[in-house]
Amino acid sequence: MKQLKKFSTLLLLLVTMAMVATSCKKDDDEANINSDLVGTWVGEEDDWREVFTFNKNGSVAFTYTDEYGTEKETWEWTATKNTITITFEDGETETYRYTISSNGKALDWEWDDEVTYFKQ
Repeated sequence: MKQLKKFSTLLLLLVTMAMVATSCKKDDDEANINSDLVGTWVGEEDDWREVFTFNKNGSVAFTYTDEYGTEKETWEWTATKNTITITFEDGETETYRYTISSNGKALDWEWDDEVTYFKQ
């Protein structure tokens, strides 16, 4: 009877550990890359243009062009279903809420509330 009790306790412990490990893995996966964002997004006004290229490897290439020239930078990114976190070259991070249109071709996000970015 003691052996059965020990076996039951051990089995319960193993099942609990497996459940905890599985739930942690799911949380980690959700905070990585949202494939809906992967690709090139362009936003522009009369006198400037911004291009974000979100790559599967977690890098994002940013290009800003206006009448004074072009600036290019490369950062890192992660995303959930409704937030993008950008890690800039200096290590600083910013998180922005976003939405993608139902057809997947328009991106509105807090980077610039007045401009819609279109997938190229």
